[in-house]
Amino acid sequence: ADSGAAAPTPAYVLPLGYGLMQPDSTTQAWLLEHLPTIPDNQTRAVAWLTLWDGLLEGRIAPGRMAMLLLRALPAEPTELLAQRMLGDLETLYWRYLPSTTRTTLALPIEEMLWREIVRDGPASRKAAFFATFRAIATGVDAMDRLYRLWDDLLSVDDLTLSENDRTDLALWMALQAYPGWTRILDEQAARITNPDRLARFAFLRPAVDPDPAVRDSVFASFADPAHRRQENWVLEAVRYLNHPLHADHALRYLRPGLALVEELQTTGTIFFPRRFLDALFSGHTSPEAAAVIRQFLADHPDYPPRLRGKILQAADPVFRAARIRDEG
Repeated sequence: ADSGAAAPTPAYVLPLGYGLMQPDSTTQAWLLEHLPTIPDNQTRAVAWLTLWDGLLEGRIAPGRMAMLLLRALPAEPTELLAQRMLGDLETLYWRYLPSTTRTTLALPIEEMLWREIVRDGPASRKAAFFATFRAIATGVDAMDRLYRLWDDLLSVDDLTLSENDRTDLALWMALQAYPGWTRILDEQAARITNPDRLARFAFLRPAVDPDPAVRDSVFASFADPAHRRQENWVLEAVRYLNHPLHADHALRYLRPGLALVEELQTTGTIFFPRRFLDALFSGHTSPEAAAVIRQFLADHPDYPPRLRGKILQAADPVFRAARIRDEG
């Protein structure tokens, strides 16, 4: 029989379905504080995705998500969810954190990632944490660790660096003008034995040059179809050219890059235009970048609808980041 007693109020309520479902404020606050304590792996994953949607919708401050990740990642036992969180951390770090917050949190995040790299655990977990560490490392200690790993002055148990890993490390150090970056690139070129990988390295090298004029010449060269034959290399180069650390300078690439898209549709492979747009927009988060994209579309009212849709899809993260930064 019904005793008339009210059921206890749950600490949180998660959605059951597909789509954007925004949690109530009590649920959101509880998850931001207690996500790592949820015992069921699938429930914890759904909770994380729900919070991530809250970030994208501007309901959760990027700094709060970063603070949660600092606690949640070391405690996450499921490798698949940890990898998802690591990817989201990289996106959060470069796209959504305001520069002042990123500066404040850079060292705690780098140190958390490094602790997980040197901690006993599966090699695959170490590799996942290292990939994110490499992608966000900017501090002096973090960059010195990367250099020492690259130069075999430092090793970590069960962390193996391939030739491609070392190549990417050399390019990352050059992008940040790490002391001795020219020598590092020269030495890395001498280490590469495979002709195709050496050609890729030579293609990418000027895209990370600290000299803006060199980078400008690289981007300008892509107007020539002959310089776009290796599409994957082009995409990597465009991502380096538009890296968040160079985003202010790279604003000048947006308009000419957008102007290339119709030509790419006819000269490239079927997915190249969208992938090019993703690379072109990858490092941009400012209201100025969003304005350039919107102005291009406004200036071309008769632009092919399918290509217009590709631009809008690729630009969605830029628009969201610009709005979040504006509101923040």
